Amino acid sequence: MSPLRSLSLFLTLLLLTACAPASDLESSVATSVAATQAAGASAVDAVGTSVAATIQAGSPVIDPAATTAPALGTVSGRVCYPSSGIPPMTLYLSDPAQAILISLDIAQNQSEYTTDVPPGSYTAFAWLPDFSYGGSYSQAVPCGLSVGCEDHSLIQFNVAAGASTTGIDVCDWYGAPDSVPLPPGVTVPNGAISGRLGYPSSYIPPLVIVATNVNTAQWFYITTPENTGEYTFTDLPPGEYTVIAYVAGDTNDYGGGYTIAVLCGLSVDCNDHSLISVIVTSGQTAPGADLTDWYAPPGTFPPNPVP
Repeated sequence: MSPLRSLSLFLTLLLLTACAPASDLESSVATSVAATQAAGASAVDAVGTSVAATIQAGSPVIDPAATTAPALGTVSGRVCYPSSGIPPMTLYLSDPAQAILISLDIAQNQSEYTTDVPPGSYTAFAWLPDFSYGGSYSQAVPCGLSVGCEDHSLIQFNVAAGASTTGIDVCDWYGAPDSVPLPPGVTVPNGAISGRLGYPSSYIPPLVIVATNVNTAQWFYITTPENTGEYTFTDLPPGEYTVIAYVAGDTNDYGGGYTIAVLCGLSVDCNDHSLISVIVTSGQTAPGADLTDWYAPPGTFPPNPVP
C-alpha cells in the first residue's frame, strides 16, 4: 500500500472514531477499508465516502448553547427596621410584567441580603410574618428618609444578566400601610379608628362620620344617633385616612374634623384647622381621633360625599 493510501486510511479511521456511534464504528471502518483497497479510490474519495456514511448513520448534532440556562443577575442591599433590632421578615422582589415574585427569608437581625434573579425590571419590599407592617425600597430611601421625604412610591430597578445591581435598600417603613403592596393571594384583617365626638351645643346631633383614604380617595362612612359621645369606625382597610363628622341631613356640609386645632386644645389661638391623617394598620385600632373641631371657616373641609 502506497504512503498516500496509508495516510488516507489513517485519516478515515480517526474521523470515524470521533464522529460515529460506538455501535456503527466497527462496520463503518471495515466497509471503508475494503472499499479503498478494492476500488483504488483516491484518498479524498475514501474520506468523503466514509464521512457521508457516518453522518447519515450517526446521531444528530446538538448545539451546546441551546441547552445552557439563561444567565441570572444579582440583587443586593441593606435591610432596615425602625427599632433597635431587625425582626424576621420576608423580602420580595417583584417583576409583574413577567409574573415573577421572588421571596427571600430574612433572619433575626440580618442587615444585608444578596440573591440571584432572572433579568427584568423589579421592585423590592418586605413584610413582617403576620403582614401587620411593611417596608420598601422607595423614593424616600435615596432621599435620606428625613422628615421632608414624603414620596414613598416604590422604585423600579433593572437587573441585567451577569450583572450586579447593588444598593437596593429595603429601609422605608414610614409610608402608609397601602404604600407597600401585598403579595398576590395575601389578605389581611382590616383595622379601625376611634375617638370622641363633640358639638358646639348642649347636645350632639345625629352625625355621619366619613373616613377618606388620602392616597386613593376611597371613602367609608358610619352614622351615629343623637348624643353619642364616642365612636369606633371598624372594618377599614389598612391605609392613611382623614376623618370628618357631618351633621346628618345638613345641606351646608357643616362638619367637625380631627385637626391640628384639636391637638392645640381648640382655644382662640388654635387657628390651624388642617386635617390630621390617621394611620390604620391591619387588625389594630387607631385611637384618639377626636372629631371636635367645628370651628373651621366654611369650605375648609371637603363636602360630605354621602348622598
